[in-house]
Amino acid sequence: RGLAGSALEVALPIELTDRRGGAVTRPGDTSDAGVSRNVVTVTAQGAAHPIMRIAATVEDAAKLWASMPALASAAPVGGPRPGATVLAVTQSSNGTAVPLIAIQRYGRGRSMVFSGEASWRWKMLRPADDRGYEFFWRQAVRWLAADAPEPVSFTVPDSPAAGDRDRK
Repeated sequence: RGLAGSALEVALPIELTDRRGGAVTRPGDTSDAGVSRNVVTVTAQGAAHPIMRIAATVEDAAKLWASMPALASAAPVGGPRPGATVLAVTQSSNGTAVPLIAIQRYGRGRSMVFSGEASWRWKMLRPADDRGYEFFWRQAVRWLAADAPEPVSFTVPDSPAAGDRDRK
């Protein structure tokens, strides 16, 4: 909720609260059957998206996602904004499916929300040779950084003083 009202809020692919009430997914995103609390349920759009492709085939990725340990919790966020894509959902405390992983294009870039807590469980509670956790986060960063015109860089003056601005 710390982003509500901030300049970053407009870039998010989801509403921070459910102002409409009730289920927050769009029709066709997922069925309520099989959506468990704090467990990743990949949507049809998510199954085909490179971020969620954590195995060699779509079928193997689906099996791997289904075997992932539950997260500690998920933030009670609102529904997707127009133009956003929900890649995965989980069940909130009131039983509705809420976006867990959502993406969208924003301006000249891309944005993503992961509303879960303790994704480290996907690494620590799995066999040592399971690489699903690394694949997910690596592919998320690659997707977010794609089409970047150049690496982000900045320079700091040799002797900056507190409160000085670099006016270059």
